[in-house]
Amino acid sequence: MGLWSQRVGQAFLDWLSPPAGGQWLDVGCGNGAFTELLVAECAPDSVDGIDPSEGQLAHARPPRAAGRHLPGWRRHGAAL
Repeated sequence: MGLWSQRVGQAFLDWLSPPAGGQWLDVGCGNGAFTELLVAECAPDSVDGIDPSEGQLAHARPPRAAGRHLPGWRRHGAAL
């Protein structure tokens, strides 16, 4: 996620104003940058990311998320 997209992600979460906790599904999670923002800002109980690109998911998987709530990363929605 580029700098512009990070700003949009933050603006979206500000607008949505979700309560802490909850279960999230990031469809099209890409490299996990928005998912990481989601974890930092919303403290979800659980979060899963799915994306058709194994290369993006490889980047999204730990250690990128090390030290934070570790989301589940899946390649296809059918895996859910």
